[in-house]
Amino acid sequence: MKKNYTLFVVLAAVAAFYFWRYRTAPSIDTSTVIVADASGNSTTLQSLLSDSSIVICYASWCGPCLKEIRSLKTHFESYRETGIRFYCITDDAPDKIEVMPANMPSDITFLHTTSLKEMGIYTIPASFFFLNNQLIEKRLDAIDWQDKTSILESFK
Repeated sequence: MKKNYTLFVVLAAVAAFYFWRYRTAPSIDTSTVIVADASGNSTTLQSLLSDSSIVICYASWCGPCLKEIRSLKTHFESYRETGIRFYCITDDAPDKIEVMPANMPSDITFLHTTSLKEMGIYTIPASFFFLNNQLIEKRLDAIDWQDKTSILESFK
């Protein structure tokens, strides 16, 4: 009976760890995240953030990520007047970054980082909402950008 209890405790601990790592969005320290633009210029993520910013972490091979980015492209015009800046960050090879912005509005900034895992991101897409350089909301899974009301409520 004692072995069954021990096994249950170990399995519960492993399950809790995986839930925490893969289903909980981390808080990211924007002052330590180094990103590079398409020209290769490096800076910290914090230096790019405006009063209202949304950072989307994605990969070019991730179906839900591509679905979210296509949704953002479709509905971007309705966000243009809000002043929210959009940043899409990936750790894909730099040549794949060049492909993404080609069909996107120029107001969406695509950036490269060496590793999303170093940022604590193990599940993508992951989105982070910043107001005055402070993290105000974090979401895992693809966002439907058509639902503008719930997104703008985060910034109130």
